[in-house]
Amino acid sequence: MTTRERIIDEALTLFSQRGFEGVTVKEIAQAVGIKDSSLYKHFPSKQAIFGEIIDQMEIRLNQMHAVLQVPDARRQDVSNFFSRQSSQSMAEMVEQMFIFYLRDPIVGRIRRLFTIEQFGNSTIAQQYGSLFIESALDYHVQVFSQMIASGAFLAGDPNLMALQFYSPIFLLLSKVDLHPETENEAILLLNQHVMDFGTRHGNREGAPTVSSEMENI
Repeated sequence: MTTRERIIDEALTLFSQRGFEGVTVKEIAQAVGIKDSSLYKHFPSKQAIFGEIIDQMEIRLNQMHAVLQVPDARRQDVSNFFSRQSSQSMAEMVEQMFIFYLRDPIVGRIRRLFTIEQFGNSTIAQQYGSLFIESALDYHVQVFSQMIASGAFLAGDPNLMALQFYSPIFLLLSKVDLHPETENEAILLLNQHVMDFGTRHGNREGAPTVSSEMENI
């Protein structure tokens, strides 16, 4: 690990424990084992370190989506992709994403940092809302709009569907953050939630859906 990488790693650890405002550049340098002046050779400010952390998180999120081969509903029609998934494959995909957000060494710590700072730092609060709420809801609105249009899902309000689908996932993440020992229980509930959602919204008379696959299990 290079000095620059160590600065990012130690800063993120400190930020996730005490918040962005609760950590000084001097403390980051001490954690890395270098002088303040050496740190400034890599980053001009604490804000610059934070910006690099956000960039790294976005890279990891893109890598995760690529590994799971999750299509972007904001750029293409994904109804055929999701209609072809079995209930089990959909549950597994959501579970892998859930575990990633929970355990990834960068994303997990950033979520904790955002949780600490969301009421005290307006800039971080805006980033938190954009990354983990608005963006996620917008993605699901697009997915469900396309699923309804293709006939794979019953007619309904895609905005409401997005809330119904994503809210339990967000809540379970928050619960496990507070009580790590509940992770297995949360994953079980997560799988049940995904399957139940497909059952309730899938159109049995329309295109092949997760719900139609469920009836054969």
